[in-house]
Amino acid sequence: MRVALLALLLVAGCAERLDGRTAEEWAKELADPERGATAHDRLAAKGAEATGMLVAILETAPARPQIMAASLLAKLGPAASPAVPALAHALKAKDSGVRGMAAIALGRIGEEARSALVPLDRALSDRDVRVRVASALAIYGITGDTTAPTRVLFTTLTSDDPDVRAMVAEAFEEMGTPILDLLVRSLRNNDESTRVSAANTLGAMGRGALGAKSALLDALEDKSEEVRAAAAAALTKIE
Repeated sequence: MRVALLALLLVAGCAERLDGRTAEEWAKELADPERGATAHDRLAAKGAEATGMLVAILETAPARPQIMAASLLAKLGPAASPAVPALAHALKAKDSGVRGMAAIALGRIGEEARSALVPLDRALSDRDVRVRVASALAIYGITGDTTAPTRVLFTTLTSDDPDVRAMVAEAFEEMGTPILDLLVRSLRNNDESTRVSAANTLGAMGRGALGAKSALLDALEDKSEEVRAAAAAALTKIE
């Protein structure tokens, strides 16, 4: 408890100014199209020292600087654990980009972000599919449990958005064998669109889907031409 309190006090103490700039000044630079990248790189170079300032930006700035602050906290991983309360609160932000990046950061922090599991569980029902996927992967990153994430990710398999399917494929690849088994079973689902999406997701996983090669070969005999084509394309990508 004392360690956690000390960490919070350190964050509060260093949040007022960093390199002579306030959170408001940093946020303005981050939001500036011409200076944003430079400001981002300067904050990144500070490493964990910037945690307090990043929290202050996350709590007070407009959406664009908030997203950049959350992305930098994600890069810090477990070292950003003092930012967990602010990131958990950001899961309720109006901007979906802020909510999604906050979820990603919590997942990268890992076990130290267990206090955010309740808001992350709520975020599994977010109106934005990207936030749902990011929250599912965050829960896995914190707990190692694939149950809830798998349920949510599976519902996104049939998304019409290729970027969403790519996110799901990345999530499945990170979560490993249990997800691969689910996708193999999905290749035999009665719903054609689910079979197509499963094959496409396996293809997006690349060599991470080698364990599904036999199932994809079987899918080449599927009654659906679209499934057969997706399976053939997936086999090309994983070999």
